[in-house]
Amino acid sequence: MRGDEKILELSASIYEAALEPTLWPAVLERLADVLGRASISLITSEDFDRPIDVWLANYDPSRIEARLRHYARPEVNPSVRALMQIEPLSVVPRKRFITDREFEKDPACRVVLMAQGLYHGCITTLHRA
Repeated sequence: MRGDEKILELSASIYEAALEPTLWPAVLERLADVLGRASISLITSEDFDRPIDVWLANYDPSRIEARLRHYARPEVNPSVRALMQIEPLSVVPRKRFITDREFEKDPACRVVLMAQGLYHGCITTLHRA
């Protein structure tokens, strides 16, 4: 299968998962493969302290648990602060909201991300509709 066909197929599967959430684990695994075995977490939430659903690909589930338990508030996690400030549907690279130096010193980043070897990333927000 050609690369453009794979992207179209992946795009279609994302739409399908949006309608049928049980499909998210398989879709995220495929997306992670396309992105070179990236680590992906998809968290739906009404507020950052109470996730509705958490889906992971190439991600240590205990790190998500630590994030939700200890680092889900904007005052202790720069990623949460950034999520609250970015425009929906925009993709923001990590370096735009926290410098390398701040990232390496931040407890939330050290415990949740760096502990798994995750250093680069981006965040986005999506409308549920």
